[in-house]
Amino acid sequence: MASIPFYEQFYVEKERNIRYQWLNYLFCVMVFIVHGVLFYWIPRFLRNRRSVNSMKFKPFFVFLDVWESLNRCFSIRVPFTKYVHYYQPSLLILFVMFIIVNTRFCYLETADIDYLPRLYVIGKRVGRVGLGNLPMVYLLVTKNDLVSSITGLQHDRIVHLHQWFARLVFVMITIHMALCIQYWLSIDFLVMLNIPPQIFGFIAYACLFLLTFANVKIIRRWAFDFFMVQHRIFSFIMLLLAFFHNGGSKAMVVLAVHQLVLDKIASRIFGIIHTRKSPTKGISEFEILDDETYRVTLTIKKSSMDPKTWYNTLLPKYGTWKAGQHIYLTVGKVSRFQMHPFTIYSLAETGKIKLVIRKKNGFTKKLMNKIAKMKEEQLTPSTDDSDNDDHTADSLSIHEGPKDLNIVKLKATFQGPYGGKYHTLTTFDSVAFFAAGSGASFTFPVCLDLMQTIEEKEINRDYLYRPKDPYIRFYWAIKKSDNITWYNDILKKLLPYVDSGKLMIDIYVTQEDDGDIDVQDILHKVSEKNPTENSIAQSSKYHVGPVITCGERPNLGDIVAHHVNYLKVAEDHFYKALALLSCGPHSFNNMIKIESQKHRWTKDSPSIYYYDEAFD
Repeated sequence: MASIPFYEQFYVEKERNIRYQWLNYLFCVMVFIVHGVLFYWIPRFLRNRRSVNSMKFKPFFVFLDVWESLNRCFSIRVPFTKYVHYYQPSLLILFVMFIIVNTRFCYLETADIDYLPRLYVIGKRVGRVGLGNLPMVYLLVTKNDLVSSITGLQHDRIVHLHQWFARLVFVMITIHMALCIQYWLSIDFLVMLNIPPQIFGFIAYACLFLLTFANVKIIRRWAFDFFMVQHRIFSFIMLLLAFFHNGGSKAMVVLAVHQLVLDKIASRIFGIIHTRKSPTKGISEFEILDDETYRVTLTIKKSSMDPKTWYNTLLPKYGTWKAGQHIYLTVGKVSRFQMHPFTIYSLAETGKIKLVIRKKNGFTKKLMNKIAKMKEEQLTPSTDDSDNDDHTADSLSIHEGPKDLNIVKLKATFQGPYGGKYHTLTTFDSVAFFAAGSGASFTFPVCLDLMQTIEEKEINRDYLYRPKDPYIRFYWAIKKSDNITWYNDILKKLLPYVDSGKLMIDIYVTQEDDGDIDVQDILHKVSEKNPTENSIAQSSKYHVGPVITCGERPNLGDIVAHHVNYLKVAEDHFYKALALLSCGPHSFNNMIKIESQKHRWTKDSPSIYYYDEAFD
């Protein structure tokens, strides 16, 4: 290899460091784009071009089955406990690929740079290449749907990738710092470690250390407020001092900051517009459902935007949302600057965003206590105006008419909606919805939207690209029978489809026995009509009315096998498609995913599509 003139080596080294830094960033971007094209956009397009009787383009869906088999989920039961750990070895393969590429970029074209020891040259390159991952770290925490729309990844997967990239950056910056310090110590040039740029770098590294290792689950769960405050403070300090540490850091820091700032500005602008245009100006209704659960209703001004079109999946939404999406809610009287994600269980046609929230810790617990206190004050007659606190103005209804004293009114704002990147469900021969507890906030609206879409297409005699008689069933596991009333309003809209035999609903009440509840009374609460014996009767294919099973959990393996076998023994033997959508704890979702994998390569098995939304 020809030697580079000594006087040019510094500039050649700098140019190469910049080049490989950008190549590393572009490599990360391209991996996500290719993943989205192969596993989200192409399957979405092909499913929307199926025939009435079968799926076409079978070779591509076989390729997807191969990918899912490589990407399969495994479970390990911890000895002497009930804890089951789920993991995907394919993630390790993906991360190893990133590590190999990053490692190669760290030493390519460094052998002919000999004006400094090679380890020091590599040390500087490692820092540059590591910072090439920094914009990706911040891109993966942007709230708007650009990343999820391009990749098709759910938000919990994106958060996981954010954490992994952050740890990769930490490891690479640690190596960079160690190699550089070793060089300066080896030539006894200690003054280099005391100059301001290096001190800025040390402080930035300390902040990165805290960002990486203070991001543990126990802190997020029990002290979320503290976690968010320290995360934002340390992130700001790290970026600022990294910017001043070295001129080579500026481009990546500026790019990372601008990605995040533009996302925040867009979310904030749409949040303000939603509040200002709302018929209630942001005054929202809060209603306690039971000791652990409450409902939030936010009224918005509807728009004509169609969130289902492919191009609108890339754009921020105003005045509408897609079934299954979520928002970030802020209630100023509880916490002015906190935003927490909750799934919308109502449809956009209602003009009301409805949320079912379970009380846990932090924000949800404080909000529950606030609602309970205000409700008690509303129900307690008082003639002393001085007893009213600073939230009185918020509790006043801006609507005329009788006031429901069980409903508390508070000003709330939100950002979103986001998420809901599942495939078009009208293209599947069978769809099975699974929900655990409040996970029904995702699956119920998606199910209702599917039924309404099918009904609309039937009325318009639109049979293009969809099966003529899809088999659709909903499985819901809850602890108590009273939990059913959380979703009374949406269940009432689903009952006509159950009565007509187009939908089946199975409800599993896991912590009550048959003798503890009155099934007829529950059905009466849902339907607000006197149920007849026929409302829980059975037919050869459908149960008319929701089927309530007490004291049992759903056998997920049998349910998945039932849907697979249903399509195998169909009257025609064309290539069919089955969709499984789930929302619940990670363990619940992973069990369904594992069961679906068992059938991918059985004889005459349908094409199985699985989508889940998870909560802790």
